[in-house]
Amino acid sequence: MKKEYLIGGIIIAIIIGTLAISFISLQKITENTTPGRYDDFATCLTDKGAVLHGTDTCAHCKEQERMFGNSFRNLNFVDCNDNTKVCLAAGVRIYPTWTINGSIYEGAKTPERLADITGCEINAVTLQLKSH
Repeated sequence: MKKEYLIGGIIIAIIIGTLAISFISLQKITENTTPGRYDDFATCLTDKGAVLHGTDTCAHCKEQERMFGNSFRNLNFVDCNDNTKVCLAAGVRIYPTWTINGSIYEGAKTPERLADITGCEINAVTLQLKSH
């Protein structure tokens, strides 16, 4: 009798684990495919060679990420925790730091400021929530 309870418990744990993994995977897929407000702008920045250096634990880097929302995935972001030598070679002293056309811009920058520096057009997409 105890063996049946053990097997039943294992099956339930497997089902719950599978559902949790499925939910997390679906959430990541949705985050990675939802259009961002600044997708074209962020892509232009990357195409022009703009690089954002920072870390995933830096508060000001997170502020910069929030400014771009889902479009952040289109930026060329270098995590200096994982790429210390790259960041040192680029002259990064504080986080975040943008390097654009050989120039260094320290601190978080608004999309408007980045547009001034790079010539990229913002063309922000207005995202609307669907009501059911």
